[in-house]
Amino acid sequence: MKRIFTLLLGVAFILCASAQAGALEVQLSGVMDTVFGFSDNPGFSEDDENDHFFARQRARIAVEFIASENLRGVVQFQIGTMEWGSEEDGAQLDTTKGTAKIRRAYIDWNVPDSSVNVKMGLQYIALPSAVFGNPFFGANAAGVVVSAGLNENITLSGIWSRPWKDTSVSLKDNDTDMFAVVADFNYDTVSV
Repeated sequence: MKRIFTLLLGVAFILCASAQAGALEVQLSGVMDTVFGFSDNPGFSEDDENDHFFARQRARIAVEFIASENLRGVVQFQIGTMEWGSEEDGAQLDTTKGTAKIRRAYIDWNVPDSSVNVKMGLQYIALPSAVFGNPFFGANAAGVVVSAGLNENITLSGIWSRPWKDTSVSLKDNDTDMFAVVADFNYDTVSV
């Protein structure tokens, strides 16, 4: 009986120690954008009643919780985009309203001793592009992306994303799921 109790106590200590493990390093980064602009009749309309001058700002703050080279968590907040003088955006004189939101929140981990990387959560997911971004899909979305380097020139990625979930009672099982498999061939003279 003493042996079983000692064994269970040892297992409990191991489980408690692993449950207490936390991030070893926290990194903060961010960017603050401010833009001023002027446009005259941008919609080519005869009845252009738009305000021609605008001033906007936004702030993005990212927090990375790094446990090791194989495991990190990322949360990015965005405050804005705020139109200066707008009460709805929280940028009017003496307003305390705000437009803070979570832009990204995901776990990024590598399978030990392999080239497999997994990102799970709200992240930027984009299909491949060469110059201006993919015209079909490139946005922050909730999902899982698994990438593996097959060799130094070929990377294979599998993507599952759920961009919309129907929460109405009348339309059950009306969720939207997206799946993709992408192969990236990158050689010295050509990339496909």
